[in-house]
Amino acid sequence: MSGLTQKRFWRLVDATAVDLDIDAQTANLRKLMGTLKKQELSGFIHNERMFFDRAFQCNLWDFAAVIFGSCDEEKFHNFRIWLVYRGKQLFKDSLKTPEILVPELRKYSGVGRGEIGSVATQVADERFGVGQWEVPEIDSPLQPEGKRLPESRLETAFPKAWREFRESKRLLE
Repeated sequence: MSGLTQKRFWRLVDATAVDLDIDAQTANLRKLMGTLKKQELSGFIHNERMFFDRAFQCNLWDFAAVIFGSCDEEKFHNFRIWLVYRGKQLFKDSLKTPEILVPELRKYSGVGRGEIGSVATQVADERFGVGQWEVPEIDSPLQPEGKRLPESRLETAFPKAWREFRESKRLLE
């Protein structure tokens, strides 16, 4: 997609990912989005959706089920948005090894809530008018990649997350 490269997308996300509160990060992101041209903002949204879809993986869904106590489609949706907005390196590494997120989750406020996943489209609507900008369609996967684990295997698959969030009853909502 012309207008905004993946590299620039991640630079913008990484610039706001330093904040550990989703509301503060959303406000900072909103300011950055206000500086983008129409084509750049469309490119940002395109990249956001592409990486969001890339995180549609069973291992991440199972991990989210551990940290939340259970995980339906809406919680997993919000978790994936949060994951994209934690920055490039954490995003890439967590696709392979979700448990690297445990230290980040200990200190972060707002996993699974907030409007961060819609801020770019809101800014585009405000600046250019609803329906006055577009993002090319992405072939979103219908099913998550991989195979979900049975509940009985989650403790052994994600022992750090299990100890931190299940045993301590510390849920992230």
